[in-house]
Amino acid sequence: MRKSVIVSAFVLAVVAAFAAAAAQEGGEFEGKVVTVSVFKNGYGFFRVEGTGQVTDGKVEISPLPAASLGTWWFYTRRDGVTISQATAAQRDISKSRPALSIMEVIAANVGNRARVATEYGTYEGVLMPNMPASDTRQQDAEAAAYGRRTPFGAGSASGQGRDVTLKTDEGVMSIRGSDIRTISVTNGTNDLAEKEKRGYVTLVLSGNAGRSVPMGYQFLEKGIRWIPSYRIDLTDEKAAALVLQGEVVNDIQDLDSATLQLVVGVPNFLAGGALSPLAYVAEMPRLSMFFPQPQGQEDRNRDMYYFSNAAWSQSVSSWEARPMSGGLAGMAPMASDFAAGPEISSEGVSDLFYYSRENVTLHADERASLTLLSAQVAYRDIYKWTAADRTLKNRLEYQRVYERWVDSGFGGGNVSRDMAAKLAEMNRQDIAEHYVRLENTSGKPLTSGPALLFSKGSILAQDEVKYTPAGGTVDVKITATPDIKVSQKEEEIDRKRNALTSDGREYDLVVVESTMSVKNFKKETVHVVVTKPFDGTASETTDGATVTTDTSELASVNPRTVVEWEFDLEPDASKELTCSYSTYATTR
Repeated sequence: MRKSVIVSAFVLAVVAAFAAAAAQEGGEFEGKVVTVSVFKNGYGFFRVEGTGQVTDGKVEISPLPAASLGTWWFYTRRDGVTISQATAAQRDISKSRPALSIMEVIAANVGNRARVATEYGTYEGVLMPNMPASDTRQQDAEAAAYGRRTPFGAGSASGQGRDVTLKTDEGVMSIRGSDIRTISVTNGTNDLAEKEKRGYVTLVLSGNAGRSVPMGYQFLEKGIRWIPSYRIDLTDEKAAALVLQGEVVNDIQDLDSATLQLVVGVPNFLAGGALSPLAYVAEMPRLSMFFPQPQGQEDRNRDMYYFSNAAWSQSVSSWEARPMSGGLAGMAPMASDFAAGPEISSEGVSDLFYYSRENVTLHADERASLTLLSAQVAYRDIYKWTAADRTLKNRLEYQRVYERWVDSGFGGGNVSRDMAAKLAEMNRQDIAEHYVRLENTSGKPLTSGPALLFSKGSILAQDEVKYTPAGGTVDVKITATPDIKVSQKEEEIDRKRNALTSDGREYDLVVVESTMSVKNFKKETVHVVVTKPFDGTASETTDGATVTTDTSELASVNPRTVVEWEFDLEPDASKELTCSYSTYATTR
């Protein structure tokens, strides 16, 4: 018991010494997160408030967040008191923790007499320090990859492979760490003292602050995000119960009775990818799989790319690139971060909207699920058919990849996600699909996220709700439907040989007539949407079709055209839709 008291007294003395050193710089700040705005792309904007204890007109803040450049702002909440300067620096601190391995027990007891048992024999002597000071940086670099520092590095949790120096009565001997089986230390301790660098920010106050002042700071930091998900229950033929929940992933900051704001909208942080020069952090926070890093980087370089999330946060949702039913399953790989896509609707880019919850307690490394919205919305059944486009495989940019796939069963291993989606689209089968069209009468925007669909409690499917403003509509797919039979036929009507020369290639001008047939085998009238995409120019359509030209491909030999029909089809009724178009086809 006496031995334990002596060790504790020593530790307290070390802590007191460092506390005294800190007091010379400035008083401590005691605060907590009061509000955090959480974005889906993994960033949170935190507001921390509390009381600063003032010493010589200064207040110190530590530990420091990994704040983004230009987002870290300090303030006081007392009239007449302002912050005139903030100075950041690093200091060496010491802390104690239990030894977790044989090698750490040895490190904690350097200078004590010990008995070391190996497979070759047992040796007694005084444990000697074994890590030269010049090796400290290399040791820290190795340990950083494992999230902690130890006096013997992090090559192994047990320290195997490192030598131990023992001063015996006969002299000094070195024992290989991997040979040690047991160790007993006379008057030993299990407390391992470690040194690490810690960042401090010293705030210089102007005005009559007194002994304490209410104050706070705000900053943007990566490591907290929310992932939306929906439950949609079709309770009858016209109404659906919609529930939105937010799954919050917190890897960086403790929240204690904080206000949580889950943000819907497109985050725009110009310097979010750069670290503030005041953010003296020894290591970047260790983030979980919910915060993916750029692929292809070595672990030792991960901190350099920690904030490099621009492409990730602005990427289009992976649901856009997936093949439709009847296509090549698995050809379009799903991105790992489907929920971070920008909020784009047919009306344009959304403004920010906040779902707020008060008194939320969520510590770092914890997750939570919060119900954000419950609403009754109207819906109707829609049956969609996008006719397979056989002209895509004739495009010069797709020909080589397509031929490689046909010749060798190429599965898309070395193609981009967009190209894999095109391959799936080229080989997609003609089939109608059942959707529900929801009217967003909730009064709040619906953010992009996965949706689980039920019919009176029975599972139907999982698809996606795309961003939908209040008052808008969104189509959510259920599944393919064989009760709506569809087929298409295309005939060449005319051809003009060598009608165009472009980039040294000859093109024929071909006139095509396309006929789309739809038959309803259901016992009720259905609402059908038929879409026909092709490379070419529409010359004639029937049944009031709408024709749209994609202006993003004006430089191509053929424009990209989409023809769409929308109509009701009674039970056992059939409908034929026709469209004539001209297209330039290469003669190679």
